[in-house]
Amino acid sequence: MILQAHMGVSKRYPENTMLAYRAAYEEGYKIIELDMKYTKDDVCVAIHDFSIARHARNIDGSPLENDINVIDLSYSELLNYDYGIAKSEKFKGTKLPTLKEILDFACETKMKLKFDNVIQKFTEAQLNLFFDEIEERDQIELFGFTSNDLAFVQKVAKRFPTCAIHYDGPVTKESLDNLKEIAPNNTLYIWMPLNKISWLSYPPADKEQVELARKYGYVGLWIIDDPNDLPRCKELGADVVETNGGLTVDML
Repeated sequence: MILQAHMGVSKRYPENTMLAYRAAYEEGYKIIELDMKYTKDDVCVAIHDFSIARHARNIDGSPLENDINVIDLSYSELLNYDYGIAKSEKFKGTKLPTLKEILDFACETKMKLKFDNVIQKFTEAQLNLFFDEIEERDQIELFGFTSNDLAFVQKVAKRFPTCAIHYDGPVTKESLDNLKEIAPNNTLYIWMPLNKISWLSYPPADKEQVELARKYGYVGLWIIDDPNDLPRCKELGADVVETNGGLTVDML
């Protein structure tokens, strides 16, 4: 079993920042999950929300007065805000990392990345820019793409026929058969929530689902921060467990 850092070690560092990603590397997490958005001038940056309001503060540390979306700002305008103070004063001066910075980091450290399924919301132009930037790297085995949409999986598999695909849709024999047919040569990860999620229509993981998923690829469980849940993850036989940092490598 290995651990995946959700938005980096986001429990102790500002989420989706190089601080959180480097902590994941240094603390022994094996995969980093991250969320990407495009700015108005087509710079791809890591941030969870479409708005910067929750993440950003004015340079003096004060909250933003208005809700501002990433897509409405240029990259240089994004730099007018601080993305660390909201977590702690000691993180003052933190900025949003660009896709280039993140890919450089991954190639340097050999850290695997898992791009969240928000990339499904990219426009075709944005998606092509995103794929083009990744394709420039010669270490595609480090990069994985998340999707709950088989049509999107097909796009990914066509462009990157040997990359990792992280499927987080309904786990049924039919859906997994289709997944395998669409992406026959890709490394597959099948993701399921450990506990019931109110906004998901499908149930949490059980032994039967895990045994089915294992026939197609690696099994991932998300998001677990309570160490008391770790025995159940082991009992179910998870290969990867996603955590904000509540689970640490020494607990394994």
